[in-house]
Amino acid sequence: LLFEALTQSLIYPQKCGNTLRCLSVGIVQTLIICAPFFIFQGLGYWRFCQVSQRPEWCEDRIPSIYGHIQKKYWGNGLFAFWELKQIPNFIRAAPPLAITFAAVYRYFQYVHRLGLKKIFKVVRYWTFKSCDEFDDEFGSFRTTFRLIPFAVQAGALALLVLLEMHVHVAGRFLSAASPFFHWAVAWAYRRNEVWVRRFLWLDFILGAVLHPNGLPWP
Repeated sequence: LLFEALTQSLIYPQKCGNTLRCLSVGIVQTLIICAPFFIFQGLGYWRFCQVSQRPEWCEDRIPSIYGHIQKKYWGNGLFAFWELKQIPNFIRAAPPLAITFAAVYRYFQYVHRLGLKKIFKVVRYWTFKSCDEFDDEFGSFRTTFRLIPFAVQAGALALLVLLEMHVHVAGRFLSAASPFFHWAVAWAYRRNEVWVRRFLWLDFILGAVLHPNGLPWP
């Protein structure tokens, strides 16, 4: 939302009146979205940390009940899942992570080739509008300036899964949290990437068999 507000203020300030108003609207919208999370953190601190026997997490530099639950009950943490016994789970997570990282890399590689002048020119066509001048190997997955926050988000989420989370949930986490992942899969599929096609079929067949029977499959 902030990125969109910044784009509107720089390229089309007349749509929202002026630059300051565009940015103000974006900031308010962002705060509204983030408010429930911070309210939850505040209620947790008020409920558990305003007593004589304070939990250990209350003494953290930035106390977070959410972080405490993730670490204590789910075992999440930086490199906490990096164990030899988890190698099969890393193998299972490799395809969605590879698709995401490859798409993010190729996206910013393409943005770099465009250069700033062309990037701002692309903005005026808006996202996914026909613009033959900028067609390349991405095909319908056209690169525009407005996709940058989605690419950054997808890359950050993929790193989060790889370094801090139970890595075997990479597929469902990325597919639920970022539209960029679906664009990346479609981009790879259209490029006739054989390994991507095989992964999709394998995930569909094994998932349909294993998951309903309570067997581990993301």
